Amino acid sequence: LIILVGERWVQRPFKTRREVERYFGGKTLKCLLCGKRFRRLSFHLAAKHDLTTDQYKARFGLPWTRGLTVCRVAQQFGLEQKAQAGS
Repeated sequence: LIILVGERWVQRPFKTRREVERYFGGKTLKCLLCGKRFRRLSFHLAAKHDLTTDQYKARFGLPWTRGLTVCRVAQQFGLEQKAQAGS
């Protein structure tokens, strides 16, 4: 949810599990700082906003246990890791 603070629109921290699941459920993740979309967000945060993933998660109420990737990328990476381990 985006709220107006003074004259600026700001993303408030996520409050419910449903909000978090909706955020992670698409084909891309929206950077809540600049609005650009990515499949993996951590590199963008470090390069463009000088933030760690932990700082970003704390700011927006995201769970520490989730990586900042969309589900499809995370699943694909897991499958690739399993295939390499089996080789």
